[in-house]
Amino acid sequence: MTYRVFVSCSKSDVDLARDVAKGIQKVGAEPFIAEAGIEPGQNWLEEVRRILSRSDEMVIVLSKDSIGNEWVNVEMGMAFGLHKLITPITSNLDSGKLPPVVRALPVVRYYRMHEYLRDLETRVEKTSHPTYSDVSGRRGVDSTYEMRVAEELNSGHIPFDRHPKALEQFRPDFAIPSSKEPKFFLEARENLTKTSSVGWLNYYARFIKSDYPQVKIVVVSQELTANTRRLLSKYWNYVFSDSEMDKLVELLKSSLG
Repeated sequence: MTYRVFVSCSKSDVDLARDVAKGIQKVGAEPFIAEAGIEPGQNWLEEVRRILSRSDEMVIVLSKDSIGNEWVNVEMGMAFGLHKLITPITSNLDSGKLPPVVRALPVVRYYRMHEYLRDLETRVEKTSHPTYSDVSGRRGVDSTYEMRVAEELNSGHIPFDRHPKALEQFRPDFAIPSSKEPKFFLEARENLTKTSSVGWLNYYARFIKSDYPQVKIVVVSQELTANTRRLLSKYWNYVFSDSEMDKLVELLKSSLG
């Protein structure tokens, strides 16, 4: 299975981004440079959303000429909303000039890019050799919390797919049942206590409903407050806390009949 890396950059950093992309290719991943890869006349926002949703992680190339670039910020915001791994790679840029949201990420200086590529290669190899198999015998689940949710689905004998290839514009954590026409999409988020996280997730939900109006969308979280539940319920068909996992399984079993 191809491991994809979305490379975000401004026009002034395209050459630098191409150099980063070469390194990404060398470790077995497939890079996509948005600034160079989206053709004129295409719907830019739609293309970015479609490609990002199919990507496994994002790299942001930043220099003193591109810091604060509007489009890079939009792409980074989309990646946050899609809960992608984000790694900023900086060149000739003082860390003190980075926005707080970027400083909170695992920033890598360009001259130490080999460290990022080493870690990326590990993730590529891990994807090639999944650590967990779902009931359909398809792609494994990697994160600890998603694995717990997968185990609950398994215990209820509920067939599901992880990132089904048939759904190109949206990669849910789980599609239920395991078919090209699922009845449910399920997002598993470990922590949804911050309203900022909920905002991006609700933004995400509007796109899901637009693309797949016939599918019910469900979110389950290990940490959920009464307020974030209320906010999520405006856009998600069902919202469950981790303690309500049995209710989630019962809903899916009764619906699949």
